[in-house]
Amino acid sequence: MQRTDGKATHIDADGRLLHGRWFLALDVFHKGFARALDSNGWHHINRAGEPAYCARFAAVDCFYNGQAWARSSRGEQFIINEQGSVLRRLG
Repeated sequence: MQRTDGKATHIDADGRLLHGRWFLALDVFHKGFARALDSNGWHHINRAGEPAYCARFAAVDCFYNGQAWARSSRGEQFIINEQGSVLRRLG
């Protein structure tokens, strides 16, 4: 659901708010997490709308097998886990 100010949240099949938290941009849930953008950057949230970790990135992908691609604001690329820890630096 998106408000007139552009912020987005998740709703259930009946149109009720799932968690009532609002983001600048928001993706659908995939494997228990959704990509979300707040004023500090991209991260993943759980179904309660809570951040899965504290870090923020310039971009993140969905989790697959507990891992996701992420890019920092300085252009560094990483593979992170569901806790936001860097598992591997790329390139």
